This record gives sequence, structure tokens and C-alpha cells, in this order.
Amino acid sequence: MITTLEMINWRAYTSRKIVFDSGITFLMGPNGAGKTSILEAIIYALTGEPTTVKEPSKFMREPEQPALIRLSFTVGGKEFQIERTQLANKAGSAKLIDIQSGHVLASTHALVTKYVERLMGLSADFLQRIVYMSEGDVFRFMNQAPGRALSQQIRNVLGLTQMDQFVAAITQAEKAVDDRIAPIQELIAIVDKPGNDGADFASRLEALDARRDQLLQQLADLRLIQQHAAREQEEQQHLQRMRSWLTYISQTAQKRPPGLDFFMELTIPQISSYYEEVEGVAENDIGELLAHIDWVSGAIGAWENISSGLAHDLGEDLGKEATVPCPVCAKPITMNERSQIDHNVDVEVERLRGRKEELERQSDVLWQRVTELREDLKSVSDIYDALVHGRIRSISPDTTLEQLIPLFQEAKDAAESVVSVVDARLNAAKEALARLDNERAEYAEINGRLKALGFNTVAEARRALIDLEMRSLTLRASKAASSKVQATLRDADLQPIYAQVSKVWAAFSGKENWQVKLDEKGMPTLTSREGRTFDLSQFSGGEKTALLLMLHTIIAQHFSKSDFLLVDEPLEHLDPINRRSLVRFLIDASKRGSFKQALVATFEESLLRKYMSEEGVHIVHV
Repeated sequence: MITTLEMINWRAYTSRKIVFDSGITFLMGPNGAGKTSILEAIIYALTGEPTTVKEPSKFMREPEQPALIRLSFTVGGKEFQIERTQLANKAGSAKLIDIQSGHVLASTHALVTKYVERLMGLSADFLQRIVYMSEGDVFRFMNQAPGRALSQQIRNVLGLTQMDQFVAAITQAEKAVDDRIAPIQELIAIVDKPGNDGADFASRLEALDARRDQLLQQLADLRLIQQHAAREQEEQQHLQRMRSWLTYISQTAQKRPPGLDFFMELTIPQISSYYEEVEGVAENDIGELLAHIDWVSGAIGAWENISSGLAHDLGEDLGKEATVPCPVCAKPITMNERSQIDHNVDVEVERLRGRKEELERQSDVLWQRVTELREDLKSVSDIYDALVHGRIRSISPDTTLEQLIPLFQEAKDAAESVVSVVDARLNAAKEALARLDNERAEYAEINGRLKALGFNTVAEARRALIDLEMRSLTLRASKAASSKVQATLRDADLQPIYAQVSKVWAAFSGKENWQVKLDEKGMPTLTSREGRTFDLSQFSGGEKTALLLMLHTIIAQHFSKSDFLLVDEPLEHLDPINRRSLVRFLIDASKRGSFKQALVATFEESLLRKYMSEEGVHIVHV
């Protein structure tokens, strides 16, 4: 029973202390006065958290100051006191004291809550959901039925938890079996894919490894053939180019001295040397011609200078007998002598110019010859390079031109055909190896899974899967049977309680022969005499509130050591008749001893006036 409550800086109160008596106490006051704050303070003291407010900063009237709740209560004839403080951003201190001895029984929020649960023989959830019926609890009950809190408490009181360890063992075994079954089922599904045919994967892997070795050897042989064919193909390509070079040399040798017959007896290195010598001679001749052309050009310049000097020395008014200095020796000469000299200069300049033009023509011819020789030498050098450096292994560098020409009358494409065939076979072998590796990887993975699961063959895995599935079925049946037994025992033990609730409901509603039961979620259902079943959602607001209040009262009485009940605004949303009936029910339940103490918050002062004088009814104005 709750004896005293002290609140400091708690929600609606700066400081307030209230003393409670046994019986039924109505916390009376208008909305917002602080009725709910009182009930929430009691639940906070008992469980460490209020029911309707979860944000700690809203617990305090002044957020910068800590809130303090000090609650005194009695259980089994002993008196205890709980003191809890709450800060804006974290929990503060907490302690539970045995008043008689003064001993501190617990000194943290969590330990205080656990100690209270042991003292009262119930859980914090049961306190919050059953012992305390908060404002709007009908709506909360409809959406969040107190299945776990109520069911566990009922099971504890009725002694049904004896089978929990057995059911837990079954559940754990069932999970272990299912965990074992899942990977085996996955493995069998892979094994049964088309193409696998439930094969012995270890033997299949050995066969695949042998086939793989064969393919690798085949690939090695084909690569050697491919390299040889590639060299043959490369040589044929050089031979084809040599054919065009030889054709060029043969054609040009027929047109140029010393003629084709001269070259037929020569080897390629000899022909190359010949062209180099001829090219050297031609280049020397060109050098001499260019030097001669330069000398002639210099002579022409000297004679032109003489002609220019004579013209400069002539005056405009000189007579035929006048003399002028010779531009060469400076002796005086007559005009007639001057004219003769001028004529001789012109003749010599003309002769020299003709010689220069002839020399330039000879030089052009030689340059053309050098160009042709260089082209010929380039072709010979290409053949020489291919033969000397071994790119054409079938022909010796000492072979004469006469012997070479017949070798290239027709193109050879055999090597090219071989390369094409070998490439196709090589690609086919590579593809076969890739397919084999993929198949081998899949089999290796399956075989690895078999080994990891502890099996040597697929047949072992299949037998194990059958055994496990039979074991799983047995465990499920055992679990279902245990649950059924527990439900049967629960309903059997709850029959007196159901009968009491039905009796109280009949007195409240005037409807007799209704049976009330609770499902696994803690939701009430009613069955009429005609066999019609109704759930809570099918009742009016007043009927829901009344039925839940009856259930809270009777369940709290039977299934806990708690001798008090906390109810917040149970009369709200009820019509006048249901309000009076519900108040009468609460007062009569208190007198019958259904609970030792009930704290009921309400604003219905006018309704309660007629009951204030009754024994066991108390009023606390808020």
C-alpha cells in the first residue's frame, strides 16, 4: 500500500507531499491541476520510468533543477521508502531503504526496480500495464495489448513456468536443427541441378583433373606448332617481298648496262658490292663535273668584269683617234683596239656559257644515274639483309641471281593455311579448358561444402537431411504439444477468475450469462449465452472502460502481491449512468477487499459528493 508521496520539482509541482490511506482515494481537481503527475510519480518511483512521459526533461518543472520523488509503501507488513532523482539529460541517484532497519537495499535505478519487482512478485511491465490504468488506457490497450506483461505474470503465479526450460530447450534444439538443415538443403538443391545427376563429386573431380591435364598438354603442343607455323609464315612473307625485289632488279638490269647477263652469275652480296662501287664512281664523276662547272662559272665572271671595265672607261665625246687605258694592262689603246677587245670578250663568254650548260647536262645525267643506282641498291640491300640475318633460312646468301629467280615464280601460302588451322584448334582448346575449369570450380565448391558439412558423399548428405527433417518435425510437434498443455492449464486455472469477472460484468451491465476470457495477447473476449463472441473493439467507450477496469482490478488482486490500484480518469467519456455504476463498482470492490487501496484521478466532483461520507472513501484535492 502507498503511504506517502513527496514530489519536488516534478511536473506540475514545485513541492508537494501527500499522505494516503487504505480504501479508495479520489484525486480530485480540474484538468491540468496535476492529478496525473501524482500517479506518474508513484509509477516512476516503483519502476524507474513514468508511463506516459518518456523525455526526461519533461519530468521537471524547472529543467535546470533536478526532480526528486520520495515514495513510502508497505509490502507484507514491512515499510519501505524509494528515493529517485532525475536530471534533464540523465538519471540521477536512486535508493531503496528498509524503514525499520534503516538499511539501504539497493542504490541504483536498475537495482531498485529489480528489488521492487521481487518484493511485489511482479514485473515493472505488470505495474505499468495492469496495476496502473493510465488515462487513455482503453486506446493503448486496444493497440498494445499487455500480452507479455500479463501472460508472464499469470504464468509465474499459476506455476506454468516449470515447463519454460523444457520449451526453451526444444526451441534451441529446433533452431540448431534448422540451422543444420538449411545448408544441406541448399547443397542438395545444387546437386540436383540438371547435369549434376547426383554425381560422386570427388570421382568427378578426379576425372576432370585428368581431362584438364590432357588439355594442357594439347595446348602446349599446339603452341609449339603455332610458333613453327608462324615462323614459316613470316619466312613466306619475306620470300614474297624478295620476289618483288628480284623482279625489280631483273627488269632494271635488262635496261641498264652492263645488262642482265652480267648479274646472273653474281650472288646478292656481289651485286650489292657492284652497285656500291658504281654508285661511288658516279658520285666521284659528279664531284669532278661540279668542280669544272664552278671553274667555268668563275671564268665567265672574269670576262664579264673585263667587258664591264671597258664600258666604264669610254667617254661620250671621244674621237676615233683618242686612246683609253687597257682595263687589263693599263696601257693606252685606241678605240678600234677597244672594240676588238670587246668583241673577243663576248665570244669567249659565249663559249664558256655553252661549256657550262654541257657540263650541267652531264651532271644531271649522272645524278639521275646515281638515283637509279641507289634505288637498285636499296632493293639489293633488302634481299641481302633478309638472307644474311637468317630471316629466310631456306636460301643461302651465296645463291646466285640465276638460281634465285626460279624460286619465286609462284606464291606459297601453305604456312598461312597451317597457322589458320592451328589458331582455330588452339582457340577451341582454350574454350574447352575454360568450360572445364568452370565445371571443376563448381564441383570443387560442392565437394568443399560436403566436406565442411562433415560428409564424404552426396548420399550421406541426403540421409542426414532426412534424419534432420524428421527430428525437426518431432521437435515442432513437442513444442506445439507443450504450448497446448500450457494453454489448457492456463485456462483451467483462470476459470475462477473468468467467473468472477463475468459476475461483476453482469452486475455492471445487467447482462447475465456472459463468459469473459483473455486471449494470449491479454485482450478480453466475451461470449454470450447464445454462443456469440465479441472482442473489445465491438463495445462502446463506456463498456470498454468498465470492462478493462474490472479486469485490472481482479487481475491485480489475483496475480500479484500488489494491494493497490492506480486509475487515471476512468470516468471520462462515460455517460452519467455508466459513471455512477463505475464509481459504485470501485467503492464496492474496495469494501469487498478486491484491493486494499485504490488511487483514482477524476474531475467529477459533483458525482462523488454523495459518496464522500462512505467509509473507506477519501478525497485529495489537487
